[in-house]
Amino acid sequence: MVFVGGPRQVGKTTFALGLLGHDADETHPAYLNWDHPGIRPALRRAELPPGEPLLLISPYGPPKVRAVKKGRKLYLWDWSSVEHDGPCFENLMASQLLKYCHWVEDTEGYSTELRYLRDTDKREVDFVVLKERKPLFAVECKSGEKAVSPAIRYFAERTPIPHFYQVHARERHFSTGNATVLPFIRFCQELELP
Repeated sequence: MVFVGGPRQVGKTTFALGLLGHDADETHPAYLNWDHPGIRPALRRAELPPGEPLLLISPYGPPKVRAVKKGRKLYLWDWSSVEHDGPCFENLMASQLLKYCHWVEDTEGYSTELRYLRDTDKREVDFVVLKERKPLFAVECKSGEKAVSPAIRYFAERTPIPHFYQVHARERHFSTGNATVLPFIRFCQELELP
């Protein structure tokens, strides 16, 4: 899902419909117009029409970090419909981690949640998995084999998250402190993700 904002009469509707496909119009179920009297209150309550293929993730706010407490991140259930590599990879990870959370709940009986971490200075880690309301690990998605993200270093010093993973779609694997940089397939194997 994409939120398009800006001043009036600058082509937001045309742009948004273009993202949905060449034949989309304002009746497309994924097009939600803020100016529609029935849509605005529902969006304010984070209610989306039933049947929409979306995953909403709430923020995680540990006490020692000026974390964002409101606002949700949106992902598509069907990650393969995302056109660009970076967002597609992040949607794939969201889907995989949500399956992991459901698997832990179903097989072990623990309450699990999928969250994200962002502070007021816009430092962010894409996902935090909570087990019984305590952080189990955090995951940052990157498109390449890079050095550990500065956001991971920052949050590793200030949060009770025991381990951070920076997952990418390449080959390189290394660890430093409580952060591990590794390929997606190896990440799935290490955590025995379903």
